[in-house]
Amino acid sequence: MTYSIIQKSQLEQIRRQFITSLIPALNFQKQLNKNLKPILEFQQNYKDQFKCLADSVIKTFSFIKEYEKVRKAEKEIFLNSGWWLNPSMMEIPASWISQTVNNYQNGDKTAIFNLFRKVYQTKGCKNLKVLIEGWDKNSFFKSSMLIIFDAFNAHRNKQYRLSIPVLLLVAEGIATDYCKKRR
Repeated sequence: MTYSIIQKSQLEQIRRQFITSLIPALNFQKQLNKNLKPILEFQQNYKDQFKCLADSVIKTFSFIKEYEKVRKAEKEIFLNSGWWLNPSMMEIPASWISQTVNNYQNGDKTAIFNLFRKVYQTKGCKNLKVLIEGWDKNSFFKSSMLIIFDAFNAHRNKQYRLSIPVLLLVAEGIATDYCKKRR
């Protein structure tokens, strides 16, 4: 029995020494946890914010994909009605195009014509002027640009009896040149 009491006493002493030796390590762990807490909180916050951003980006790309489908359908409606959306119209609000297509589909067959009129007649025909100025870079239009600008100015001044026949003749001449060159 004395052997077991000595053994117990030694074990108790070893246990105390072990616990005493662990105290600095436990204190270090406690301090480390305290020091790491802001870093871990930052990391979690960063992770949460990144997930929020990633979700937002995914939703945005999904919206863009759906929007492209809508725009493609709208372009088809324009083409099927005999009109096309040219690059100079890409700067107008998308809602104008959507509303025009909606009106056209609901029976207003003048809706697309009225959109073109709205786009190209407002602000002193500014968009029409920008469109025409872009033609100067095209070899088929180059030789007719002075006539086109004169006709545009007449058109802007509501001298339609002058502008429309001239523009029709110029368009016919450009089409003829194009066909001859592309034979």
